[in-house]
Amino acid sequence: MDMAKQIVLDAKINYPAACNAMETLLVHKDLMHTAEFNDLIVQLRHKGVTLFGGPRASSLLNIPRDSLHIEYSSMACTVEVVDEVHAAIEHINKN
Repeated sequence: MDMAKQIVLDAKINYPAACNAMETLLVHKDLMHTAEFNDLIVQLRHKGVTLFGGPRASSLLNIPRDSLHIEYSSMACTVEVVDEVHAAIEHINKN
């Protein structure tokens, strides 16, 4: 999980205006209430990332809801919850 956190932080913070910067963080439902995920959210906020939520994550994390179709190109990203890897792939293909 430590490597995943470092990848997420780098993908958003290193150069947020880049075309390949992370715009949406998809999180497996089983990770939502773990200390590791909470730590990642704290680190993103501490680094100045504004978090928005998809339909499921906004209520679970008490963050504002935003469209899943936004390319922020800034220190902002959307967080959304998925049930399994196929749901993540479907989300990526759809959005």
